Amino acid sequence: NKDVLDLGSGEGYGADLLARTARSVVGVDIAPEAVEHARRRYGRDHVTFVQGSMIDTSSIEPDSCDVVVCFEALEHVVEHQELLAVVHKALRPGGLFVTSTPEPTAYNEDRSHGANPYHVGELTRAELAALLSDSFAHVTMLDQRIAVGSLVTSAGPGPAQTTALAREGDGWIGVPTPPATYLLAVASDGDLPVVPTVSVLVDPELELVRGVKRRWYDVVDALKVKDERL
Repeated sequence: NKDVLDLGSGEGYGADLLARTARSVVGVDIAPEAVEHARRRYGRDHVTFVQGSMIDTSSIEPDSCDVVVCFEALEHVVEHQELLAVVHKALRPGGLFVTSTPEPTAYNEDRSHGANPYHVGELTRAELAALLSDSFAHVTMLDQRIAVGSLVTSAGPGPAQTTALAREGDGWIGVPTPPATYLLAVASDGDLPVVPTVSVLVDPELELVRGVKRRWYDVVDALKVKDERL
């Protein structure tokens, strides 16, 4: 039941997710084709998309939002102070700013994607914390990693536990938890909400795993066909 501003809303699926519980969502993106697509696919009475720059305060209504989010976008600009000026202008007193950005070392060394040439303003954990602490009274930092594993839950209270494993020969060994690939931050001049110590996104139908398996079987089938032809 909040009014939300999504800076760098891109294709629009994030704004759509937010709109399932928000009172209203406004997505802002600089790419007109992305905005047009988002309007067609996700636009409805309480979800709107606007073409514009997330570092331009001129199109922002003052005190118009309870929450501003900026996911995987602030690394695409170097004008971070201008971005925070937009955030502060849009937020109502005590409003919440939630943002995420790749952690440069881990992200750029990840062999699955490598360095992104469009990331012109990447921030380390210390730099992001300093940037937000200079602008907000209260800041909480979190780490995000992509993981495949087993989920064990309990109805009772207890500490969160993470176990990391790696292949060694034909078996597995315990290893340190890998460094965060993404950084998240929650900031406000008012009191921060309770932030969970662990947050897990579950794929209940195992579609991600099934997708990998399907692609693997396609490769195997293609190799079989090639072998038969030879």
